[in-house]
Amino acid sequence: EHHDMLQEATRHGIPDGVREGVVAAIADKLGSPQPLRKMLLLLAKTHKLGLVPGMAAAFRSRLHAHQNIVRAAVTSASPLSPEQTKALAESLSKVTGKNVDLSVNVDPALIGGVVATIGSTVYDGSVRTRTVDVHILQLRGKLRAVPGGDDWIGTVRGRGYRFEAEAR
Repeated sequence: EHHDMLQEATRHGIPDGVREGVVAAIADKLGSPQPLRKMLLLLAKTHKLGLVPGMAAAFRSRLHAHQNIVRAAVTSASPLSPEQTKALAESLSKVTGKNVDLSVNVDPALIGGVVATIGSTVYDGSVRTRTVDVHILQLRGKLRAVPGGDDWIGTVRGRGYRFEAEAR
């Protein structure tokens, strides 16, 4: 609600007094400290309210760095229970060595598993990316029943798989 009001206050054609009044009302409603209130009013007077989202993101980033917190975006195939969310946050915390601020989204297209993104690093534990591996595992299991079938599907590291059966 406040974000929408702030967006409206940045529009051209809004009288300066109205703009400053809207910003003051938002700051008061949020219980903003006096220095923040003054900064927002200065931005309103100089028609620079469009800078507020970027300033807030930069402040949040610096605060998180100071508090040793990293943001992680997690996408799962189905909603996670509070226990699963906590366990996932703890696992990611161990990997990063930092406290993890977790945001969780659901994407049924994943089929199963989770994908965690921390900065530019992606940890993909989804079934979607493992489907080929599962099929190969099942094929190898069936080929074990055929004499010499264990060697028919070879793994090419970093590339994929190769069918190596000769005509018998």
